[in-house]
Amino acid sequence: MAEPIVKSTPLTWYVEHFAVFSGAFTFLAIAGLLIFIYRRSGSLLFLRDWIWRFFGGKTRFETDRFERMRKDLRELEYYRYEFNIPANTLREADLAEDWMYSNDFTPRDFGRVKRYIEWSDFSALSFITKRFAQWRINCFFFLAIALLAGVAIAVPLIESKYLMVSLKNAPDAPSFYLSEDNVKFGIWSDSVLKVEHCRSSESLQAFLLPGLPEEKLDIICSFFLDKTYNKYVREGLGQQRGLLFSLVLVSMAWMIYLVILIARMEVARRLYKQWQANQP
Repeated sequence: MAEPIVKSTPLTWYVEHFAVFSGAFTFLAIAGLLIFIYRRSGSLLFLRDWIWRFFGGKTRFETDRFERMRKDLRELEYYRYEFNIPANTLREADLAEDWMYSNDFTPRDFGRVKRYIEWSDFSALSFITKRFAQWRINCFFFLAIALLAGVAIAVPLIESKYLMVSLKNAPDAPSFYLSEDNVKFGIWSDSVLKVEHCRSSESLQAFLLPGLPEEKLDIICSFFLDKTYNKYVREGLGQQRGLLFSLVLVSMAWMIYLVILIARMEVARRLYKQWQANQP
């Protein structure tokens, strides 16, 4: 049998940099929120105004025409964010409103189909039909089903007592799964490697796999002799569960996004038919 595992052949679990993942997730969440606001409103004047006021800057112009321009910019930003209509001038905002009401669209429905309307000319607005084609709706639907299946698989794994690891200095060896008292070589496998199997070469033969000869099984067996083994597994499981939980949340967020996207495409199809019916 091999000697207990040494520092030159360490284990690595796949979420040992959990703090880095958490920091990156927080940064991406804040960045995502700002990007969402910017894409909807077309500017971040409210944030710039807040920073300006924080440092004691003036909040209004003394010159009336400059003050009018300042208010128009904020009015447009609020208009774009509130109604999700990408108008660049107050006149374009008026034209969009006229087109909306002349076709009996509600402001709520009209704001939901921003990406399906050709906005290059506000005096002749029209729909971009290829963006809400039926095949696109079908693709997004099947993607949502795939994410749902992923969540269904990940949820029971959150409560798993097995930590997914690999041998850091043996890239050809397959990954395996540690618990506090045994080792699995397949997450759904019923066969487990226990301390008693490590006592003879014959009992190890049942666990031989491509890339995992008896020498590497001896290394894995030596883990049971490490006094910090149980602590290692418990800490790794905590971080693995945290990562899986985060992945479930992200997958659910994407599913919600896809459902909203499909719903908006259906609204666009309905408004398009309504618009066509109003054409002379």
